[in-house]
Amino acid sequence: FSLASDTPSEILIFGDLGLENGQSIPRLRTEVITGKIDAIIHVGDMAYNMDDNNSHVGDAFMRQMEPIAAYLPYQTCVGNHEEA
Repeated sequence: FSLASDTPSEILIFGDLGLENGQSIPRLRTEVITGKIDAIIHVGDMAYNMDDNNSHVGDAFMRQMEPIAAYLPYQTCVGNHEEA
């Protein structure tokens, strides 16, 4: 990933991705594996709520996101559901 390159970068920006209804997670994995995305910016509201159930919700969400975040730059920002 280089901003100095003449090749355009594909950056995906999204928010509000929950654990229980994360319908886009399989498609995100496919897009990452096939190299269609160069970086992701996740603008908050991850897992709904990561601290619920002694943080088991957050752990489960992160396990789902690991195959995505492990292969490209994945930047997050805090949303209102990360307030705790």
